[in-house]
Amino acid sequence: APGAREDATGLPFVGRSGQALDRLLSDVGFDLERDIYVCNAVKCRPPNNRRPKRAELAACRPWLDRQLELDRALA
Repeated sequence: APGAREDATGLPFVGRSGQALDRLLSDVGFDLERDIYVCNAVKCRPPNNRRPKRAELAACRPWLDRQLELDRALA
């Protein structure tokens, strides 16, 4: 689920965890613009930044599936 920075910018994984993930993926040889598609499984930040509930994950699943489908079509 989006954190505070992701919620503010509308972009996934832009906070400290996302920056660490970018460094890790780059260090093992991935091109972040070509090889990786990063998105959130839950599209809205849960109240109090809690872990998403199963129902929230299920509600967002069609959106996630469509994002991945579109990404594959562009590959």
